[in-house]
Amino acid sequence: MGTNMDQEEKNTTRDIRYKYLLLPIESIIPQQHYLSKEKLDKAKIYIDNNQDYGKIYVIEYKNKIFSVDGHHRLFYLYQQGIRVVKVICEVNDNNNVLYQRLADESIRIGFHSIKDLENRILASDKEYEMIWIDKCQMLLLSEDEKVKYINNPCRYSALPLYKELRYNKDDILVIHDTNYSVSLLNQYHAHQVFFRLYHSMKNIAKINIAGYKIKICHIEEDLESIQKIINLSYVHIRISLDEIIWMTKDRVYDSSLWMFIIDEITNQKIALGIGHYDQTVREVILDWIQVLPEFRNHGLGKMLVTNMLYNSPKDALFATVSGECNNQQVPESLYRSCGFTGTDIWHILK
Repeated sequence: MGTNMDQEEKNTTRDIRYKYLLLPIESIIPQQHYLSKEKLDKAKIYIDNNQDYGKIYVIEYKNKIFSVDGHHRLFYLYQQGIRVVKVICEVNDNNNVLYQRLADESIRIGFHSIKDLENRILASDKEYEMIWIDKCQMLLLSEDEKVKYINNPCRYSALPLYKELRYNKDDILVIHDTNYSVSLLNQYHAHQVFFRLYHSMKNIAKINIAGYKIKICHIEEDLESIQKIINLSYVHIRISLDEIIWMTKDRVYDSSLWMFIIDEITNQKIALGIGHYDQTVREVILDWIQVLPEFRNHGLGKMLVTNMLYNSPKDALFATVSGECNNQQVPESLYRSCGFTGTDIWHILK
């Protein structure tokens, strides 16, 4: 894409790289499944200021036309009542595997036209990237790569797969202990060491302690309690209500893995567990495990973790958890006592 349109003059009838089409706008099926309100506003400004909508590229696939870029501009043109648009088909793109996968997903969803994006406009670029960019990355991931991850997730990456695909590793080095050398410390100013452990989801022994009970979080009514427990459990970590809400919008959100431990005498929420479930690889991820400082060393962490594992989706293949190796609370010993195993250590250098 992006090759100058004048290059068409150099093409022969046997070497057609581009096709220029004039199409009804409603005949174009978007292979993008969400729009960003912020990007839509920018498209509006661009078109209004330039009186031009630029180049819009499409592919021909399964006897249909799918847009591969310019979706925000196309949608704005549709809103403005434009019914015919000029588009470009770069013929080689018709065989692009990612484009074909996205087109197949558009068909599966039931898209027929650009107007189908009308109720799929996300409020911010952050939400757009979390939902749409993540979906593209997962569609692009090969089945072989998924199997490789499932077979040895803690050696495959320092992070759960969904985070690994999103994480921006610019200016940092993430390296497994088997490849780590102390000499690397000369090149970076910060160094953290993390363990990552695995649970087979077999033989889960749920532990309960007299005087305490498990309560599933109800986000709307429990939002401030969730924030309070997290912030009281750490010295240097503070989480906002917005950050918690964002977690509930993520594709890995699973309400059954958000739970409190309640003191039955005072009815106080004294511990919190937040887990996620990635259906793509059927992985349970234990993310936030907190017991308020004054209630620690009474077995409540083990009660929380075992109940989260027990409450996990029944089709889960495995669970993972990670933490800092030098944490004074020694979370690794807690997780091992709950059935987690493994020896994988990861170094993060910044």
